[in-house]
Amino acid sequence: MPPFSKARIGLISKSAVEGLKSRVGVIHKYVDVKLGLERTLREGMEKMTSSQFERVLHPIFEEDELTLILAGAVLGFAAGFVQQMFATGKLSLKIVWGVIRRGGGGNNNRNNNSNNNSNNSPTSSQP
Repeated sequence: MPPFSKARIGLISKSAVEGLKSRVGVIHKYVDVKLGLERTLREGMEKMTSSQFERVLHPIFEEDELTLILAGAVLGFAAGFVQQMFATGKLSLKIVWGVIRRGGGGNNNRNNNSNNNSNNSPTSSQP
């Protein structure tokens, strides 16, 4: 029969892990200073070519690559759409500033203009 049961080993392991949690930060700082990890890594990365640096970073972003591509596509579409609206005159800084000052509601500007026009002309047939 083993000297310690699985339950006893589990309790000892859990106790050891809990005790180490408070000391890990101190250990990391000590190891970083003694081994000079930050300096060594910085110097090594500065010596890398662009393609070598890309090969280091690519695996980090690989799992999120689709998300990054889709986010870029959405932001690019939005920027292009706004640029097209400015280019065709359907959007102006005056309209944008008005929406910002009112706190939103993009259709309010059209409604306000039609209401203002109908109020200014007594013979208008618009409701």
